[in-house]
Amino acid sequence: PTLERAILARTGERVPRDAWDLRAVPAYLRLNFRVIDEHDRTLGEDRDVAELQRSFGVRARELWSRAPRERHERTGIKSWDFDALPETLTLEVGGRRVTAFPALVDAESFVELRLLESSDAAAAATRHGLRRLFVLGMGTSIAKLEAPVPATLGQGPLAIAGAPTTPRRQIVHRALDEAFELVDAQTFPRTRAAFTERLALGRGRVSGLLAVLADTALGLAAELERVRALLKPLAGKPGLLRAVHEDITSQLAHLVPPELMRATPRDRLDHLARYLRAIHVRLQRLPNDPPKDQTKAAQVVPLWQRYVERRNAWVTRGRSTADLDEFGWMIEELRVSVFAPELRTAVPVSTKALTELWATLPA
Repeated sequence: PTLERAILARTGERVPRDAWDLRAVPAYLRLNFRVIDEHDRTLGEDRDVAELQRSFGVRARELWSRAPRERHERTGIKSWDFDALPETLTLEVGGRRVTAFPALVDAESFVELRLLESSDAAAAATRHGLRRLFVLGMGTSIAKLEAPVPATLGQGPLAIAGAPTTPRRQIVHRALDEAFELVDAQTFPRTRAAFTERLALGRGRVSGLLAVLADTALGLAAELERVRALLKPLAGKPGLLRAVHEDITSQLAHLVPPELMRATPRDRLDHLARYLRAIHVRLQRLPNDPPKDQTKAAQVVPLWQRYVERRNAWVTRGRSTADLDEFGWMIEELRVSVFAPELRTAVPVSTKALTELWATLPA
């Protein structure tokens, strides 16, 4: 992020996050981190920060809970009535000066200003907090914004049991995030003037985005319903049909996660209908020649299973899956190429190319 900002400042060119190939950085050039105590004794060291966080996270949180931060925190905020939201503050904790990260935390009818222990936690919380402040600044509520979104989405195929929010609420959250540019934490407004300007620019975009996202969701719900209608009869079948059912069920779990309408990247949301149509084509052709489907699947399933296994392992370890997710989307394009080539892929793709790419991904 620092390099991106520096390049933008010097040249006016914005380098997208996916342009950086962090996989190409040799291990010896990655920072080595040490955890030390108040007496400068090394408690642990590793090049993997996530591993250190897992080892010392409980101890760190206990220490953090005793940090003096009352004078920096507030509650009951309903408008931007403070000067600025700095990215960091310095506190004295356990005899050391440590960095704290101010965040705006959504409390539903108001916002709280709190200090959090990491930049990631502060960014995630502040997105929700800013969203709430913008809604309050518009003089409306989340429930009122949700009202025009079709009620059918609340009980349709996109409504997944256990999801934190309904598809309708996800659409509202996404519309607000896009209208007020809350996608990238690096560009969050951090001053009263910046917030006021963003509010004026974004409030007129919300209704249009709500309509577009609702239409997208309705289209995806229809495609998903068609897929599930053909997939359901395969449940419990033996042999090749069971393998197809398991493969597509695994695929749908990634394509249609509980927070689909809020969390799926915009550039991928626009491709989801095509991916679902490719599954429908596959299921339509399956009864005519199951062995042929198996031959096609052999080009995709091994890569898919490796991807899912590694991604699950990274999630379990608390590691960011950003390096892997793009590969997962490339497998979706490969599925289109293999099972429904008439739908065309967004980019050239082949089993050979993805196999070679997989070998370069971090373990």
